[in-house]
Amino acid sequence: MSETFTLATSLVPGRNLDVQRQAVASWRALGFDVLSFNRDSEIESLRVDFPGVAFHDPGRDAYDATGKPLIYLADILGHFIARQAGVFGIVNSDILLDASEGFKQRVASEAQGSLLVTTRVEITDLGERTGKRNLWGFDAMFLDTQMAARFTDCGFCLGMPFWDYWMPMTAAIHGLALKQNKNDVAFHLKHAEAWSGKRFLFSHMFVKFLQDEIARARMPADPSFAFLQGFFSYYYAKIHARLLGSDTADLAQDEKFHVAAQFAEFTDALNETTFMFMRRQARLIEL
Repeated sequence: MSETFTLATSLVPGRNLDVQRQAVASWRALGFDVLSFNRDSEIESLRVDFPGVAFHDPGRDAYDATGKPLIYLADILGHFIARQAGVFGIVNSDILLDASEGFKQRVASEAQGSLLVTTRVEITDLGERTGKRNLWGFDAMFLDTQMAARFTDCGFCLGMPFWDYWMPMTAAIHGLALKQNKNDVAFHLKHAEAWSGKRFLFSHMFVKFLQDEIARARMPADPSFAFLQGFFSYYYAKIHARLLGSDTADLAQDEKFHVAAQFAEFTDALNETTFMFMRRQARLIEL
């Protein structure tokens, strides 16, 4: 097994630099190489702030969809499939990793032929190692390039919701090896969430992904498939159409809020159900 083990991220220029520096330092202290995916317009300044980090411009970004040059997960996966076979990881740029000696080797072994995910612990100081575990998301994932080839490009990107559901849910739906680390090794400095209105766009993308992936995984003649597709086609489609439809243009403001709230309530319930399903499908391991 190669000793090279790269963690992919997308560093953010000019914001929370101290947190990101400490995060990168924690990864390198565990023996990982670091590769940040950014556009060329950001890389020059990032090289100054993050010496020793390698950079790659994937040639496109999600600016048109998000208003920011965010990186598509499919481009990160594609880079490793094409250029660096073996095990690699994807980590949010503000996540500190703190684990015992040999962590990299244990992860490299467990991630062979599997998708290995870990949740984070919210802390109020970068030196803390105790806090509240965030049970509703994943901030670090490890896999090999054979597993990476199983994912289809659904438009998810780092810095926006649901990329961390897309990958484990794909594994769960198809019965692929999915593992969850039960140890607290990922730490995140707590701050206010800053989701924009783009959350609705990515919520819709996630529902569309579920529809398409279930169709890929199950035979259309399966009654459970017909039921799920009917649920999405009728109930969800009605809610989404009301959110976007011209028939709501003349509604009073409080009624418009109700339409948006109904959409948010549906997707929140779907997300919680999805996450619990993924946790049940995953095999818990200790690293």
